[in-house]
Amino acid sequence: MRTATIGLRCVRALAVLAAAGAMALATPEAGAQNRRNRGNSGNQPAATGASVLDGLMKRGRERDWTLTVTIQVNSVKNRDGNGMPIPETMNLRTAAVVFPAIESFASGVLDSERYKGELRFNEKVVDDSHEFLSGYQGGTRLARWTMTEQVGKDMTLVVTLPVTTWETIFDENAAMAVPWPANWSDRASSALQPDTIVNSNDPAVQALVKRWTEGKDPKSIPPVRLAKFLAGKVMEHVQLSGNGLVAADNGLLMGVGLQSVEETATSGRGSEHDMVVLLAAVYRAAGLPARTVIGYDVTGKKEKDNFLDKGRGSGSGMQLRGWVEFCLYDEGTKKELWVPVDIVRMRGSSNRVPPLNRPWKYFGTHDELENVIPFALQYHPPTTVVAHGAYAFWGWLTTPEIPNVTQFVRFNAITTPKRAGDRPRDQR
Repeated sequence: MRTATIGLRCVRALAVLAAAGAMALATPEAGAQNRRNRGNSGNQPAATGASVLDGLMKRGRERDWTLTVTIQVNSVKNRDGNGMPIPETMNLRTAAVVFPAIESFASGVLDSERYKGELRFNEKVVDDSHEFLSGYQGGTRLARWTMTEQVGKDMTLVVTLPVTTWETIFDENAAMAVPWPANWSDRASSALQPDTIVNSNDPAVQALVKRWTEGKDPKSIPPVRLAKFLAGKVMEHVQLSGNGLVAADNGLLMGVGLQSVEETATSGRGSEHDMVVLLAAVYRAAGLPARTVIGYDVTGKKEKDNFLDKGRGSGSGMQLRGWVEFCLYDEGTKKELWVPVDIVRMRGSSNRVPPLNRPWKYFGTHDELENVIPFALQYHPPTTVVAHGAYAFWGWLTTPEIPNVTQFVRFNAITTPKRAGDRPRDQR
């Protein structure tokens, strides 16, 4: 089985917190309010009045989708002489399981009232009533399910996300006039902070920004022009190598494997998702709030939706796509505008950086996003939980110990009926 190491930081955090009980996940950075099955704006600024940001981003074609994500966790101890796994029993005193429930993206919005999830253990539903945890970095909100006193060999989380998506149309020329704010919103400020994956404090990342800006203050040019300039530099700097997806020996998807942002910055090589992480880190290091976005591309080959082609390069198998959103902020009206930058599509469409004085496709304007369902702002939940073998957007906190398990993740999307009585169509 090929695996990608998530890192000892999560394991150590879990070991320390396990004694405190799995029901208490770490408090979000911005002071969350937890609400049972209800939405929460998560540090959304109260926007009022006319703003310089008005009209800069418009919606194009829209689609309504229902995305189902299934996390399957199986207990595994060793392998027999034929290489077959030998399962062992999980003994869970307590467990808390989380998955993203992001309210909005630049290209989509979640219907929180219809968001659903079922936590199953030994094929029996143990919790189908989630709790929303808000206030995490960049506007992240998590849904949480819990269970106690369970003994068995498998756990399954099935999450249903109703999402409306749209293509984005960005008035790049007008946006060039948006100035830097004196102060950012709470949510944007949190998207300036380094985290364990997007480590904008890494010396290699800082060195790149300093070199590319020739030691000048990045804020000496408007934020949109800076975002465009730095995207071009990352596009030139990184040689893509694969799509970063991790498969088990049976071809099932385990998640995304990421190298450190230091390695991508230093070597100039990495997967599609490594490139996304580097761009987000570069933006933050330059003082521009940024967050990664992960979405499911419904235009991928249906017969390969839950499998990976071993040995194939970028674009094969599971259609998980990553991109970056950076923030513009009007301090006077307290309005935010998140702008998508699909650095992977930019790199795939041209080996050369287009002229800065011309609008770029996939920078703000993106005519594919109505068919890409965004569902996460991090590859791993920004709290003290663990996943197994690869980043897979979910995590759990268990007591009395971390079980020895393997994980798989599956995605399925259907178009959502517009009227009562309409039948789902277009299964992807």
